[in-house]
Amino acid sequence: MLTLLSAALLLAAASVGVLVRLGLPDGRMLRLAALPGLLLGFCELCGFCLIRDGAVPWSLPLLGASAGLGLVCALFFCALWRLLKLWEGKLRAAKPRFAPLFTRLWLLWLLILVCWIPCFLGIFPGNFAYDTGGEYDQCAFGYSAAYPRLHSWLNVTVVNRVYGITGSFEAGVAVFTLLHMVLLALLFAWMLRRLYRLGLNGWVLLAGLLWCALFPTVQMLAVSPIRDLMFAGNLSALCFLLLLLGRDRDAFWRSPPQVLLLAAISALTVLSRNNSSPLLAMLLLAAFALLLVLRAGRGNRRGALCFALVTLLLYGGLSAFLAHVCQPESAEGGSSAVAALTQPILRCYTLDREQWSEEELALFSEFFHTEGKLYAEADGDYSMAALKHLRNESGYGDFFRLWLGLFRRFPATYFDAWLETTRPLWFPGDVIDAYVRSGGYEGFETCYYYYTRLNPGPGGYRELLPRVHDWYERLGTMLSFERLPVLRQIFSVGFHFWLLLGALFYLRWRRLSSPALLLLLAYVLLSALCPLILVRYFAALYLAFPLQLAALLQPGLLLADSRRVEASAAV
Repeated sequence: MLTLLSAALLLAAASVGVLVRLGLPDGRMLRLAALPGLLLGFCELCGFCLIRDGAVPWSLPLLGASAGLGLVCALFFCALWRLLKLWEGKLRAAKPRFAPLFTRLWLLWLLILVCWIPCFLGIFPGNFAYDTGGEYDQCAFGYSAAYPRLHSWLNVTVVNRVYGITGSFEAGVAVFTLLHMVLLALLFAWMLRRLYRLGLNGWVLLAGLLWCALFPTVQMLAVSPIRDLMFAGNLSALCFLLLLLGRDRDAFWRSPPQVLLLAAISALTVLSRNNSSPLLAMLLLAAFALLLVLRAGRGNRRGALCFALVTLLLYGGLSAFLAHVCQPESAEGGSSAVAALTQPILRCYTLDREQWSEEELALFSEFFHTEGKLYAEADGDYSMAALKHLRNESGYGDFFRLWLGLFRRFPATYFDAWLETTRPLWFPGDVIDAYVRSGGYEGFETCYYYYTRLNPGPGGYRELLPRVHDWYERLGTMLSFERLPVLRQIFSVGFHFWLLLGALFYLRWRRLSSPALLLLLAYVLLSALCPLILVRYFAALYLAFPLQLAALLQPGLLLADSRRVEASAAV
């Protein structure tokens, strides 16, 4: 507690110093900074209590302390916003730099790929891990809804075709991995070149390029041909197109290539994630298209309607094609969102069942297995596996009656369960070690990304660069990055979450808005329903980091048309 208090006092002193020098916050700035500030202060205090005691002491002193810490965080946001405003003016006045590098798409693409090659050779023929091996197994056992069929079909098709030509599974995996690397590098190169053409400062572009090419998390994602990478790449591209749409709506809708590209990326984003609920996916996609059509304005309706029609036709056509070629054996898969229901009730059973009634215990045994390990603080997979079903002879009513009844009696246990499961999302610097903390899969993803010698897929690894492999393994799975007290923050999901949230409120203070960042935030919040927090679930936060950086440092250039720049600059 003393460490937390000292850090809060230092942060408050530094924030007040910046505000005195650059300008005290007005009422509007304080109001907009108050919400993220109070939320950050509350989360920091909760995270500290969870680490120290394993539970949050829900009481008035906690609320008072979190309010005080929230005020300090609000002052920090105000000071940061003043600094960002100052830096934007300096970046806008700076001379253009590094122009030859960013005018050539092929040069950017090649440079990024070259920087990824050592990581790829360290785990050659690619980090064929997680569910990628399970996707490949579907070619023998039949497709299911457990994986997105788009990625599964590409996996099986590419690996088998290359194996048929070369007789080597390793060659097939290598080609499949290189395909992911080539497309992701092309995405980064396209975004950076387009940002250069929009006038983004050269130093900001260079920072974005170095992030894409050299940051270890991005490199390890790039050499992992997993479904999460395909989805994160598509989502990042969709966010970038929405950023362009928000910058100049009229020019965007009147450019057929951009309209068609937005339609294609929208359909591919949904297809690379959804499997078990195609009707729900179609409805969500239709709602998204309708929202963009309504916001397009009268003069742009033709382009917007073209986008909506192509999007839905493309999604429907690709869905039908994948269903035909994959011939799935099961049409439905389990939903990971059920962990949000099972995790709190399992924690309550583990800690408070002595206070349960006989009827509650009997109902619990109808819905859950009572043998073995049922609950792990950071890993909701156990609670999902313990669930027999949600329905008994009386229907779903008994389950929700039990769930709500226990919530009314043990609200603190429920909130602690949700906070424990999602802690790496909102507690910056928190180590992602859910598998180890739950007592299984040691060495699988003990820190922030998986890079070991386990290979569930066909073929095997060849450590062409053993020392490089050891370096990435130490960085990815042996907690070595924890020794960097400040730099370690940028490795954590929590840091990127607060960066995104702070950016949205900063843009609101600048009287700007960004549909791109709102979409990214919506996905991040939905991903909090997953059984546990892993970097690969939030890969889009890392891939879209250059966009967030550009939106923070030069928002007037990227997030508003000429009619709104002057109003933003006057803030």
